Amino acid sequence: MEFQHESMKKQFTLSLATLATALCMAQETSRVLSNDTNNTAGHLALDEPAAVNQLVSDFLQENANAKTLKGYRVQLFNGSKAEAQKVRIAFLKAYPDIDIVMTYQTPEYKIQAGNFRTRIEAEQLLNELRSTFKGSFVVKSTIDFPPLQELSTE
Repeated sequence: MEFQHESMKKQFTLSLATLATALCMAQETSRVLSNDTNNTAGHLALDEPAAVNQLVSDFLQENANAKTLKGYRVQLFNGSKAEAQKVRIAFLKAYPDIDIVMTYQTPEYKIQAGNFRTRIEAEQLLNELRSTFKGSFVVKSTIDFPPLQELSTE
Protein backbone atom coordinates (compact mmCIF):
# COMPACT_ATOMS: atom_id res chain seq x y z
CA MET A 1 0.00 0.00 0.00
CA GLU A 2 2.80 2.35 0.91
CA PHE A 3 4.44 1.66 -2.47
CA GLN A 4 1.28 2.81 -4.31
CA HIS A 5 1.15 5.98 -2.19
CA GLU A 6 4.75 6.92 -3.12
CA SER A 7 4.06 6.14 -6.77
CA MET A 8 0.96 8.34 -6.77
CA LYS A 9 2.93 11.11 -5.10
CA LYS A 10 5.56 10.98 -7.85
CA GLN A 11 2.90 10.95 -10.58
CA PHE A 12 1.13 13.93 -9.02
CA THR A 13 4.40 15.89 -8.73
CA LEU A 14 5.31 15.08 -12.34
CA SER A 15 1.84 16.11 -13.54
CA LEU A 16 2.04 19.37 -11.59
CA ALA A 17 5.48 20.16 -13.05
CA THR A 18 4.22 19.44 -16.57
CA LEU A 19 1.18 21.68 -16.06
CA ALA A 20 3.34 24.52 -14.71
CA THR A 21 5.68 24.23 -17.70
CA ALA A 22 2.74 24.26 -20.11
CA LEU A 23 1.30 27.38 -18.46
CA CYS A 24 4.65 29.16 -18.71
CA MET A 25 4.94 28.30 -22.39
CA ALA A 26 1.41 29.53 -23.13
CA GLN A 27 2.30 33.19 -22.72
CA GLU A 28 1.01 35.84 -25.05
CA THR A 29 2.95 35.77 -28.32
CA SER A 30 1.68 39.05 -29.75
CA ARG A 31 4.81 40.78 -28.43
CA VAL A 32 7.18 38.57 -30.39
CA LEU A 33 8.10 40.20 -33.66
CA SER A 34 10.40 38.80 -36.27
CA ASN A 35 11.82 40.07 -39.56
CA ASP A 36 12.26 36.47 -40.58
CA THR A 37 9.26 35.32 -42.64
CA ASN A 38 9.95 31.68 -41.75
CA ASN A 39 9.91 32.51 -38.02
CA THR A 40 13.13 30.57 -37.49
CA ALA A 41 14.76 33.34 -35.43
CA GLY A 42 12.90 35.02 -32.59
CA HIS A 43 13.11 38.70 -31.72
CA LEU A 44 11.43 40.22 -28.73
CA ALA A 45 10.08 43.75 -28.90
CA LEU A 46 8.47 45.20 -25.80
CA ASP A 47 5.77 47.82 -25.89
CA GLU A 48 7.08 50.45 -23.51
CA PRO A 49 5.00 53.46 -22.62
CA ALA A 50 6.21 56.68 -24.22
CA ALA A 51 6.74 58.15 -20.74
CA VAL A 52 9.35 55.48 -19.93
CA ASN A 53 11.22 56.17 -23.16
CA GLN A 54 11.13 59.90 -22.41
CA LEU A 55 12.48 59.37 -18.87
CA VAL A 56 15.36 57.24 -20.17
CA SER A 57 16.12 59.80 -22.86
CA ASP A 58 16.08 62.67 -20.33
CA PHE A 59 18.35 60.74 -17.96
CA LEU A 60 20.89 59.98 -20.68
CA GLN A 61 20.87 63.56 -21.94
CA GLU A 62 21.25 65.02 -18.44
CA ASN A 63 24.17 62.75 -17.58
CA ALA A 64 25.94 62.81 -20.95
CA ASN A 65 27.91 65.93 -20.03
CA ALA A 66 28.48 65.08 -16.37
CA LYS A 67 32.12 65.40 -15.41
CA THR A 68 31.75 64.79 -11.68
CA LEU A 69 30.01 62.46 -9.29
CA LYS A 70 29.65 61.97 -5.55
CA GLY A 71 32.53 60.13 -3.94
CA TYR A 72 35.33 60.41 -1.42
CA ARG A 73 38.72 62.07 -0.99
CA VAL A 74 41.37 62.07 1.73
CA GLN A 75 41.71 65.48 3.34
CA LEU A 76 45.38 66.10 4.11
CA PHE A 77 45.34 69.65 5.41
CA ASN A 78 43.11 72.51 6.52
CA GLY A 79 44.69 75.91 7.23
CA SER A 80 46.61 78.84 5.75
CA LYS A 81 47.41 79.21 2.06
CA ALA A 82 51.19 79.09 2.60
CA GLU A 83 51.00 75.87 4.60
CA ALA A 84 48.51 74.38 2.13
CA GLN A 85 50.97 75.00 -0.72
CA LYS A 86 53.74 73.25 1.25
CA VAL A 87 51.54 70.21 1.91
CA ARG A 88 50.46 70.13 -1.75
CA ILE A 89 54.05 70.16 -3.02
CA ALA A 90 55.13 67.48 -0.51
CA PHE A 91 52.24 65.25 -1.53
CA LEU A 92 52.86 65.68 -5.27
CA LYS A 93 56.52 64.72 -4.81
CA ALA A 94 55.61 61.57 -2.89
CA TYR A 95 52.51 60.60 -4.93
CA PRO A 96 52.68 62.10 -8.44
CA ASP A 97 50.02 59.71 -9.81
CA ILE A 98 47.27 60.69 -7.36
CA ASP A 99 45.08 63.70 -8.14
CA ILE A 100 45.13 66.49 -5.58
CA VAL A 101 42.73 69.42 -5.12
CA MET A 102 43.24 72.65 -3.23
CA THR A 103 40.04 74.49 -2.31
CA TYR A 104 39.28 77.60 -0.31
CA GLN A 105 36.45 77.63 2.17
CA THR A 106 36.41 80.75 4.30
CA PRO A 107 38.69 81.23 6.18
CA GLU A 108 40.90 78.22 5.34
CA TYR A 109 42.41 76.28 2.48
CA LYS A 110 41.89 72.53 2.17
CA ILE A 111 44.07 69.98 0.45
CA GLN A 112 42.28 66.80 -0.62
CA ALA A 113 43.71 63.82 -2.49
CA GLY A 114 42.20 61.19 -4.75
CA ASN A 115 38.96 60.56 -6.61
CA PHE A 116 37.38 57.52 -5.01
CA ARG A 117 33.92 56.12 -5.67
CA THR A 118 33.83 54.16 -2.43
CA ARG A 119 34.88 54.97 1.10
CA ILE A 120 36.89 51.75 1.25
CA GLU A 121 39.16 52.93 -1.58
CA ALA A 122 39.72 56.25 0.21
CA GLU A 123 40.43 54.43 3.49
CA GLN A 124 43.16 52.40 1.75
CA LEU A 125 44.95 55.61 0.74
CA LEU A 126 44.39 57.08 4.20
CA ASN A 127 46.12 54.06 5.81
CA GLU A 128 49.08 54.58 3.50
CA LEU A 129 49.28 58.32 4.28
CA ARG A 130 48.73 58.30 8.05
CA SER A 131 52.38 58.24 9.02
CA THR A 132 53.38 61.08 6.66
CA PHE A 133 50.27 63.28 6.75
CA LYS A 134 49.13 63.08 10.35
CA GLY A 135 45.57 64.19 11.00
CA SER A 136 44.36 63.14 7.53
CA PHE A 137 40.82 61.82 7.23
CA VAL A 138 38.26 60.70 4.62
CA VAL A 139 35.65 63.22 3.43
CA LYS A 140 32.63 63.00 1.17
CA SER A 141 33.21 65.13 -1.88
CA THR A 142 32.25 65.78 -5.48
CA ILE A 143 34.96 63.99 -7.43
CA ASP A 144 36.16 63.83 -11.00
CA PHE A 145 35.50 60.60 -12.83
CA PRO A 146 38.33 58.22 -11.94
CA PRO A 147 40.14 56.81 -14.97
CA LEU A 148 38.93 53.40 -16.10
CA GLN A 149 41.31 50.55 -15.49
CA GLU A 150 42.04 48.16 -18.33
CA LEU A 151 41.01 44.57 -17.73
CA SER A 152 43.68 41.96 -18.26
CA THR A 153 42.76 39.12 -20.60
CA GLU A 154 45.00 36.58 -18.89
